Amino acid sequence: MLKQNKALLVGGTFGNDWNGKGSTLADVLFCSMVTRGLTDSYEDFTFVNGGMYDRLEVLMEEVVPEMDYIFWFADVADNDKPKLVRRIKAVNKKCILVTSKRNYGDYEFPDLVQHALGNKSNLLVEFTGSYGEKISGRIIDPLGNLILDYTKDFVHLGHAIAERVKYLSTITRVGSVKVGDAIEVPNDDEFFAFVRKSANQFSELIPTPTENERFLGNASFRCQHGFPSFKRDGMLYISKRNIDKEYIGRDGFVAVNPDKLPLEYYGDHKPSVDAPIHVKLYDKFPKINYMIHGHVYIYGGVNTWNNVPCGGLEEVEEIIRVVCPFDPPELTDSFRVNLKGHGFIIGVNDVGCLNGMDLIKKYEARIFPERI
Repeated sequence: MLKQNKALLVGGTFGNDWNGKGSTLADVLFCSMVTRGLTDSYEDFTFVNGGMYDRLEVLMEEVVPEMDYIFWFADVADNDKPKLVRRIKAVNKKCILVTSKRNYGDYEFPDLVQHALGNKSNLLVEFTGSYGEKISGRIIDPLGNLILDYTKDFVHLGHAIAERVKYLSTITRVGSVKVGDAIEVPNDDEFFAFVRKSANQFSELIPTPTENERFLGNASFRCQHGFPSFKRDGMLYISKRNIDKEYIGRDGFVAVNPDKLPLEYYGDHKPSVDAPIHVKLYDKFPKINYMIHGHVYIYGGVNTWNNVPCGGLEEVEEIIRVVCPFDPPELTDSFRVNLKGHGFIIGVNDVGCLNGMDLIKKYEARIFPERI
């Protein structure tokens, strides 16, 4: 029996001691999205438009855990109330989450990306416009891509949100599981030095948010220092999740079994979110022994055709398609690829090939926002 998808859209204003009011724009978004096939029936798409703050807490407990798609556009009047949106991915890790932010010129684009990351949003809808004027909306993602530019046509905006969400639902992601105690990581000073140099370059090229702790929370700008990995004696060593690669050494890597998905790792530290891509690429390109991925572009790289979100296994086929249009991957001992709307990935057989590159001319900043 096929699974029936369920969706939740929350819009309007929510008050504490008074009943908040509904939003006409939320009405339009719901009517436009409900017709796009996100759910199998109208009844499977729950719409809540304004009310008491307590109603949001009930939704969080009783409805959010069951949803496949969540569109959380609630405007909470009391800023001292807990930010419930930050709990959504904690209670429902597998949902596709679309959140919103009103911006009347207070926040720069990197701040909006940071906001999406802080909420673990798959998409962010920015609402903007001068007070008293008709509101515009645009859609961005946590990698700084522009899915839809500013529009005052909220029917079109709703359609675009729904279509992007349907695409995201087709992306294949795999989990990870600890299978044993930590395994000692081999020393490779030459590769670690290259990673540190590259991480410094990434820091200079990736835009950083402004200082605003209330708004940004404790999230850090996504993947600012890249994802390195290497292969040694039949084992893969992939960088730990959420560490600063500017100072990386042996203790910054996790041992990972090759050819195994869901991901199998050793020790208490999970590998980086891009680790499944590395595992598949080492399998497809057996001559490759070192890889590094970052969210900038690289000079001289071949370009993939389609944008795939970070961690989506479909990116492997995108890479193979442009690296090996004629020869099988088994013969390839190096590649240099720019991933559309994402960043770059390098794979080489020998670490000396990396250190032979001119770092000053190697990387270039992505445009933010980048149209895809």
